[in-house]
Formats: sequence, structure tokens, C-alpha cells
Amino acid sequence: MNKSSLIFNSEYTKYWEKSVEKSMDGTFVPGKHEVRYFMSKFAMTSFEKILDLGCSFGRMYTLLNSFSECIYGVDPDLYAINRAKEYKYEILKVGHAESVPFESNIFDFVFCWAAFDAIPHYLGLSEMNRVLKLNGSALITGKSHDYNENDSLALIAEKNAYAKGFPNKFTDLVALIENAKNLGFNIKHLIVFPKRGDFGELNYIQIDPIAFLKKPIKCYEYLMILEKISPLINMRVTELECSISKTALNLGLLEK
Repeated sequence: MNKSSLIFNSEYTKYWEKSVEKSMDGTFVPGKHEVRYFMSKFAMTSFEKILDLGCSFGRMYTLLNSFSECIYGVDPDLYAINRAKEYKYEILKVGHAESVPFESNIFDFVFCWAAFDAIPHYLGLSEMNRVLKLNGSALITGKSHDYNENDSLALIAEKNAYAKGFPNKFTDLVALIENAKNLGFNIKHLIVFPKRGDFGELNYIQIDPIAFLKKPIKCYEYLMILEKISPLINMRVTELECSISKTALNLGLLEK
């Protein structure tokens, strides 16, 4: 059985909505406060057009609306899109991040918060590049494939997600940094969160991507700001993610 073959539907959206209100393990789920904190930190003040990629039920609309009056939304679940219609999105469409239903080179900012770990990384980044204007930015958050072995909450969360068949793609940050330019991006900022729960507590380390390559840091989650510097080079890149973390595999906790 492919444990990552979840169909996005109303049941998943309802589960997600309940989870962001209060996590099962008591950790604080990053939300509007954390978005505003980091966007302010990186002086991201205003945009003409924003794509809320994986918009779900419109959770971040009111926050994004303080940065732009022209926000578009995409989500694979029709139920979520219908819920998001409560907000004043410019356009809402059912669609997947690996095949974004908008034309090329139209967005100034792609916002992909708490969704990248459910997206095939190469295809998702390819589409972000396609729909962004040159010098446009993308904000992504995700999970690292190499986190601390003593992070018991992360291990429990991964095992539970695996058992339920939820999509869970763990990023090889070294591979992503090494292949960023082939994907048409410059990595402007990299933030890593050492353990599960640190993101919601704003306990983080900001590190230069080149320094990370020289000495990778074990972490559970990350936030990255990308800038489109060129169209995607038409080539495949090194595998950027795995469905089971390196940490869980090393501990022999999950099947490969």
C-alpha cells in the first residue's frame, strides 16, 4: 500500500481544520502570528498579486489581505474551495500544486504555508517558477528529512501520519539548496526549527544556505524564501524529498 496516496477531500480538510486549532500533542501550530512575524522580518510589505497555494478553507486570507488586495487561491479539495469563498479571493480554483491552473508569469508572490510537505517537490517548485514573474518570491514551509533522533514528538507525529495514509514528504534540504539554481531560484532566506513545536514557539535558527551545505543542521521544520531569477532549466534534478524521513528509517521505525 502506498501510504502517501491520500485523496484530498472534505474529510481531510475537516481533519486539517481541527488540527490547526489544537494539535493532538499539545504543540502550537504556526498560524497568522508566525506568518506576519516572518514576512515582516524579511520586509515583505506589499504585492500586486499573491497566489495562496494550498489555500484550504481560506485560513490565511485575512493575513494575506494586509499585503495585497489581489489574492488568488488554489486547493485540490472542492469542499475547501467552497469554504474559502467566504473570503474575497480574486479567483479560487480547484487544482493541484503540481499543475497550477493559472497562466505563466502573473504572480508577484506564491505563498505555500503548511502545504509543501504534501506536494511533489520538483513539480511543485517547477509550477511556482512558471507562475511567478521574474524576481517574484515564494515562501515555502516544510519538514526536513533529517531531524534529531531524540525528537519524540516528531517521531510520533510521523508514525501517526504514516499509519493514517496522510501525505508526508520530507525535504532533503541539502539537495534542494544544491538544485535551487537549476529550478530557477535563488534562496534568499533559510530558517530552521530544531524540534517539533519550535515553529509555533518561534524558536529558530537563521542560516545562510551555503553555510548549511557545509555543515547541515538537524531540524524538524524549515521556512524558505525563494526568488525567481530565471525560468526553470529543462532538466530533472536530484530527488528532493522522501515519503519517510531519514531519521525514522535510521531508527527502523517505518517501512521503506
